[in-house]
Amino acid sequence: MMDFEFTSDPEYRKKYSHFYKAIETLLKDPKSAINTNSITKQAGYSRSSIRKDRDQWKPLLIDIEIANKFQLEKPHFVAKATIKKSKTINANAKEYKEKYLNILSAFYDLSRIVDEQHSTISHLENEIQGKSHTITELTQEIESIKSDGKVIPITKKINYK
Repeated sequence: MMDFEFTSDPEYRKKYSHFYKAIETLLKDPKSAINTNSITKQAGYSRSSIRKDRDQWKPLLIDIEIANKFQLEKPHFVAKATIKKSKTINANAKEYKEKYLNILSAFYDLSRIVDEQHSTISHLENEIQGKSHTITELTQEIESIKSDGKVIPITKKINYK
C-alpha cells in the first residue's frame, strides 16, 4: 500500500500504533489531508496530545511529514495544486494584459498629441510665411515712401554713395 518508509523504528511505531493506524486510514482516502490535526482526530485524541516541543513526538512528526508528502503526490492533490497554479497564472496574465492595454492606451494618447503638435507647427509655419510675405511687402512700401515714390534699385543706390 505505501511506497515509502517511515524514519521511526518499529518499536516506536508499535508504542504509538494508534497514530500510525490513523495515518494508514487517512492514506487510504486519496482526498484526506495528512497533518497532526487530522491524525489526532482520526485516532480519537485532541490536537494538544502531540506537542512539537516534546522530543517523544519528533519521530512521529517526521513520519507525518513523510506521509503528507506521499499523499500530496496523489492525483487529487496534484490536480488541486495545478488548479491553484493555473489561477495564479491566469491572474498574472490578466494583470499583464491590463498593464499592456494601459501602455498601449498611453502610446495612442502620445501619438495623438504628437500628431496635434505637428498640425500646430504646420499651421504656425504657414502663418509665419504669410507674416514674412506681409513684412516684405511693408518693407518695400516703407522704402518706396522714403524715396518719395521713386523706386531706386539697390544697385544704383550703392553707386550714389
